[in-house]
Amino acid sequence: MPEKSEKSPSGASKPPNEDVVSYGERPSDLEEIRMGVWSILKTRKKTTAATFKLRDTLDSWTTSVREKSAIVTPFIKDVYVSVGPALFLVYTLSSLATNLEMALYLHLSNNLLQQIEATLLSGKPDPWAVCRALGLHAFFFVLLSTLIRWNMNRIEPTLRTRLKMHLQSKILKTHLSLDLPTFKEKNTRYDVNSNDGFNAFCDVLETINIIISIVSQMLFVRGLASHAGGDDGGLRLAMLCLASPWFVLTESRDLWKETFAVFAHNKSYLRSSALYYLATNDACKQDVLANDASDYLYKEYEEASEVYKTIPDDNAVTLYGRANTPFRSLRAVFLRDLPLFAYVLECLFYPERFSVATLAMLQQTFGQLRYTFERMQTHRKVMVSNIDAIKKLYDGMTVDHAVETGTLAYPAANEAGEKMKQGMKVELKDVSFAYPGDSEAREVLQNVSFTIPASSLVVIVGSNGSGKSSLVKLLSNLYRPKSGEIFIDHHPINSYRASDLRKATGLLSQDHYIFPMTVGESIGVGDPENAKNGARIQEATRLGLASEYVDKLPKKLDEVLVPMLTNYASQSFKDCEPFKDYLNKVEKVAEMSGGEKQRLGAARTFMRILSGNLKLLVVDEPTSAMDAEAERQIFKQLREMREGMTTILVTHRFGNLTRHADLILCMKDGKLVESGTHAEMMAKDGEYCRLYNIQAEGFAPDKTEEMDEAS
Repeated sequence: MPEKSEKSPSGASKPPNEDVVSYGERPSDLEEIRMGVWSILKTRKKTTAATFKLRDTLDSWTTSVREKSAIVTPFIKDVYVSVGPALFLVYTLSSLATNLEMALYLHLSNNLLQQIEATLLSGKPDPWAVCRALGLHAFFFVLLSTLIRWNMNRIEPTLRTRLKMHLQSKILKTHLSLDLPTFKEKNTRYDVNSNDGFNAFCDVLETINIIISIVSQMLFVRGLASHAGGDDGGLRLAMLCLASPWFVLTESRDLWKETFAVFAHNKSYLRSSALYYLATNDACKQDVLANDASDYLYKEYEEASEVYKTIPDDNAVTLYGRANTPFRSLRAVFLRDLPLFAYVLECLFYPERFSVATLAMLQQTFGQLRYTFERMQTHRKVMVSNIDAIKKLYDGMTVDHAVETGTLAYPAANEAGEKMKQGMKVELKDVSFAYPGDSEAREVLQNVSFTIPASSLVVIVGSNGSGKSSLVKLLSNLYRPKSGEIFIDHHPINSYRASDLRKATGLLSQDHYIFPMTVGESIGVGDPENAKNGARIQEATRLGLASEYVDKLPKKLDEVLVPMLTNYASQSFKDCEPFKDYLNKVEKVAEMSGGEKQRLGAARTFMRILSGNLKLLVVDEPTSAMDAEAERQIFKQLREMREGMTTILVTHRFGNLTRHADLILCMKDGKLVESGTHAEMMAKDGEYCRLYNIQAEGFAPDKTEEMDEAS
């Protein structure tokens, strides 16, 4: 399907840019519009006759209002409950009152001008009438509106905090309930911010306020014109006020009205962005310096940015909304001033209706109406975004999980009601697996079948890319297979409650995250029921070989190694060396070696083992950054503590482990190629024997060295 030529803001067609990334043929019901460095994908719309445009617009608005109301209604009820009835009502009523103040201001200003005009026309000054109008203006508009706004500003922080904490609780609960594949899925990523809640609440109030402002100002225009020219003239003038905003709302090119997606297609723009990221990102700095790549990156950035220097990279929504011709703007300006022209023409035919005060107030009111409608146009885009965020919040509470859960309890109890004391039996039958979201759907595991007896010690070996880590994720109940079945103690894994399986399964990997809490609590989380048990935490720290590291910390187990970063400062504060030095100590993240992190991770896992709840422990390269002696001690303690627990070990350095294993599984290219004991698999002289001998050669004396010693 041919792609559309790019159009410049002036409307002139440009040939398709050759410097474009291609993502293959797009769906037939999508059209692509290239603007600047961006590709805009939007659904195709059937061309409709002009006579049906008004009806289509009204239908679209009706549908939108209905959809948004279904989201807003439960949300407002939630706000009412979370912040409290009194605070909710005071803030809401104050907000609504502030938007009546413009109509009140116009009314009081009109009274004041009418009094002044009547005084000038009659030639008989009435200072008390003018002072009374001026006093009412000052009291209602200045004093009352100031007090209302002051009260809103006073209670807003409390309302914001209460709502934020309420929504954060919901977000936290939803995040914690998500399984790993659902959490990582790009399209269902639950990235709602609790601040969006207060913004959405303000948006709802703003929408109501805008409607009140428009209605009150329209009524004022009708009343003002009716006083000068009768009811018919007032109604006619009020209707003409709607012409300009209606045109702006229906004729403007607004991408947010469409179903659309945007991405950059320009190769030079993408490359320059990538080079800029490499040069400015903290995570990349070490590699850039280590490879002496600074000059290269700068040179390549200059070349890449030079290519697209004449191509706009403004926001795609802004580019789309720009007018190609001035005619639409001219029509909007004409319609904007149409009510004023109508009033002037009417006064030419009926001079007795003319009033300087009325003309001045109409001009001011028309200007205020234009501002209110522009405010509505701008606000609508922001409101859609924030309401969609609230929709995501509520949708996230009912999202379908990729890891299915059943109703069967684990571990099962015997007839006497006692929990089983043996480890977990695991059986895989023709299991294939591909990571969700992989565009190529590559199977990292293919038709894998094996049985792991209860309470056995199993070692999984294989070269890099053989599928060991993917197998670990399945055995740890983090993912489900693409095809095939997994059985736990003779029952399908989906038949058990996922929460029970998580409680009975432990995972010790090479990359354990250090939680932003005290060292003690970070270890104690391994057994939530004993997370504050000091003696248990001390024992787990000793078993994980982390005691020596913890004892060197200033606050021992109470030290926070990775604090939450909240500080910020003005540049003048940072420029002052004493202040800067002190700020660097605030919320400082501790520097830890890979081995120290792995010891703390091991301590957390030993905390889980000490709980007595584990029936399956999966260990994936947990000592890759430790020295040989520490690795030996960790594995020794794991073997000694595996009573009543099935233990699966994955490691590259498996020489000492396989001799103790009840079963060895050898993986290659995502397939199980061999299984058995060490003696059985060495006798086969296959893949396992090859891997074992490669490791053994590293410890065997070099033949040339033996010859040198012999000579």
